[in-house]
This record gives sequence, C-alpha cells and structure tokens, in this order.
Amino acid sequence: MRTADVLFGAAGVGLLIGLTAVGRAEVVAQTDPTQNVKVPQGFSVSILQGGIRGPRMMSFGPDGLLYVSLTGDGKIVRLSVADGKASNLETLKDGLPKPHGLAWLKSGSDNWLYVAEETRVERYKLGTDGKLGPAEVIVGDIPGGGRHTTRTVHFGPDGKMYVAVGSSTNKEPESDPRRAAILRYNPDGSVPGDNPFVNSTDPRRRPIWAEGLRNTVDFLWTKDGQLWASTHGSDNVKLKPSDPPDIQPYEKLINVVEKGKNYGWPYCIPATLGVNTPNDKQIPDPTVPGSANYGCSSATKAAPPLFTTVAHAAPLGMAWGTDSNFPAEYKNSLYIAEHGSWNTDNPETYRDCKVDRVVLEGGRPTKVEAFATFKRGVNEKCGDAWGRPAGIVFAPDGSMLIADDGGNRIVRVAYSGG
Repeated sequence: MRTADVLFGAAGVGLLIGLTAVGRAEVVAQTDPTQNVKVPQGFSVSILQGGIRGPRMMSFGPDGLLYVSLTGDGKIVRLSVADGKASNLETLKDGLPKPHGLAWLKSGSDNWLYVAEETRVERYKLGTDGKLGPAEVIVGDIPGGGRHTTRTVHFGPDGKMYVAVGSSTNKEPESDPRRAAILRYNPDGSVPGDNPFVNSTDPRRRPIWAEGLRNTVDFLWTKDGQLWASTHGSDNVKLKPSDPPDIQPYEKLINVVEKGKNYGWPYCIPATLGVNTPNDKQIPDPTVPGSANYGCSSATKAAPPLFTTVAHAAPLGMAWGTDSNFPAEYKNSLYIAEHGSWNTDNPETYRDCKVDRVVLEGGRPTKVEAFATFKRGVNEKCGDAWGRPAGIVFAPDGSMLIADDGGNRIVRVAYSGG
C-alpha cells in the first residue's frame, strides 16, 4: 500500500514524500463500500449523494439545506442532510454559465444566495416558500474564456464581496488586469471607496484587491481577519534545461492575500517547499520573457507565499477544522481539497487526489499530511482515478463533506471514535 505524502515545512525539519510505513492516515475505512478512500483511524467514509454531475462548491443555507454548484451541468441543486444521509435532491436553477462559487448574505430580513459564474455574479433571494427568486445580476462584466473559467465568491468579515478570477493563460501576461486576481466589491456590485486601485485611470483595475495570483479557486479568512487563498502555479517550468519536467513551480497552498499586493505571476515562482517566510524570496521563471528583470526578490512585486506544496497538487476548496466534530488535534487544522495531476506526462509528478490536512501551530502552518486519499493506480493520473476532491464543507453534525467532481458524488467523512 502506498502511504500518503507528508510534507514537513518547519525550520530544521526535512521533507518526506512517499513514506512506506503504514500510519494513521493509511487506514482504509471499512464502512466505505467502495474501499476507495483512505482516512485516519477512527474516521469512517460513506457516499452521501451520488449521481450528480461534477459537484464543485457547497454551502449550507439559512434553511439548513445543502446547496451545491454543478459547474459542468450549469445547475444549482439542493438536498437535505440528516443523520449522515441525503434526501430530497432538487434542481433549483438550470442553464447557468458555469456556476461555481456560492455565498450567502443576510440583508435585513432577506437571505440572498450569491452565485459566481464565468462572466458574472448573480444573486437569488430565498423566499418564504423555500424557492429561489429570479436572478439579479450584481457584477456582469467579469472577463471570461481561456484556461480558467471557474469563479469563486465569498463575503469577508468587512462585509465586502470578494471574487477570485483565474488567469486565461498558463504563463503569458494578461491583457485584462482583472484576470489572475481577487476582486472586491460592495454587496450591490459597486466598487468600495477603500479599494487599493479605486482611482485608477483604467476602470478595470478599480475592483482589484490583489493580483499576480494565477488561479485562486478558493479562499477564506482566519479568526484574526487574514485572507488565506490557495493558488495554482504555472505548468511546464524548468529552472534549467537539464531539469526533469514539471518538478516546479511549487503550488502556493496558502497565500496571505493583502490589500494591493502582487504575488508575482507570471514572472516569479516560489523557491522554497513547505513553510515560507518573508526571507524566502521568489525567483524568476526563466521560461517567461522579462522575468529576470522583473524583480522577483522584491516582496512588493512578488509577495512570497505562506506555505507551498508539490507541483501538480492543484489545490481547490478550503475549510477550517474548527467547524468539525473531530478530535482536538484535527480541529486545529485547515483542510484543502487537492484535485491532483492531469496534465503532466512525468510519472514522478503524478499526484494523489486527496484532501490534505494543514497542521497549524500558533495560527501558522507547519506541515501538511494526507487526510482523505482517493484511490488511483500507480501510473494513473487523477483525471482517470476513482474520484477528484473539489470542494469541502462541514455539515451541521460536524462531518466533512467532499464534493467529488471526478466521481460525480459527495463523500462524507465522519469521526466515529477510536
């Protein structure tokens, strides 16, 4: 049995990948009829809901029901979750252009579901009859097309609406500054007066909160108000012609996203695996013209990430363990869905499709270890594996729900003791 990858990033601690001893993270959950998900001892796995095409992001509404975006199907669906089982699956909206991010906002007595689609953010009022009302377009000019077409929306502790927009390219500079960025709006879609570029002569820059983020698929806030985001690195990078393909750049598992900062894409890549500090400067991507003179060692032009993981991990959805009913050591963690490899032909960089647990000490990440690893063959990429984690949410009962857009299902991981 192949063990879960474990990355230790604390100062003075080595990097271990592909351990051979079977540890806590390697126990196959016997309650999972598929026998295809490995979780720590004391946890159980089941299929909460199957037969839904390409689930991505999930959110529990004020009605206690689970709302799910089916991005490839163009749908928003809803289901009831109780006693570890799902029921009453229903399609609420259909024919949407790549719906992805979901976020709830209460305004007065009204509850609004915001949906981030490829080129817009819409909202729907939840009626007293339990139905979603007609769409209201809040932001209608998000640039679309190209390589990354999913959009994610969340409301910050400041009450503002944040929208992640990925790049249209792999490592070619964007013509539209709103790509490879996180945008910030008022809930009505207007641009806040305290945005960093609100007075720009280019109106497209005015909603930008932070830039140089190739593809941020999810983000969240710490209890002290920091915005943490997972971000994909560029593909097909070699620091030297003799390097094996696709070893770098490391994925930016966690960026601390701050007002007005640039995170270096497409010119710069992180040089340090695991924990990064302000002294761990980024380095030029030699395959991008102009990178040598860009200034990658400057934190102003290329703010370093907080924590990195291996290339082709493809981090997506994020959730805090504090919302779980897991044991204390697991509650003090950040969970990140990793979609895994699909576009590398180098077997050395085939990655697992899994949910990683980022261990926190003093509110900072110190290491990452596999929590729920989905089965894949030795020479199998995640695009062909049993499933691919995309989104994570914790249910009211404290169990973890994982949206699997490769296996068209929602997987439930519960703590059962032991």
